[in-house]
Amino acid sequence: DMLTLFHSPQISTFHLKVNQMFSFVHHITAKVPANDAVPCRIVLLVKLLLNIGSDILLYVVLLHCLQGTVLFIVLNFFPHFLIFQPKTWDFKLQTDTR
Repeated sequence: DMLTLFHSPQISTFHLKVNQMFSFVHHITAKVPANDAVPCRIVLLVKLLLNIGSDILLYVVLLHCLQGTVLFIVLNFFPHFLIFQPKTWDFKLQTDTR
């Protein structure tokens, strides 16, 4: 028996050659067909979906950063312009009262 050979103290495992591999599921065959048996359109569709799906997180992070940049510009730079202040929109305040 191979298991008793591994556990015996007289045999060095460095010089042990194994000609046989244990296989617990050797009777089960692959249920998925080979790549050449799958229609080409389905393979292309799966590759396209995986390509798009891998970039979704990148797009979400990019849009989140852009949203923060736009809000920073709107809230910090636009109030400094006189055009955007409501006082200049009211023409009654701009008349000269001498």
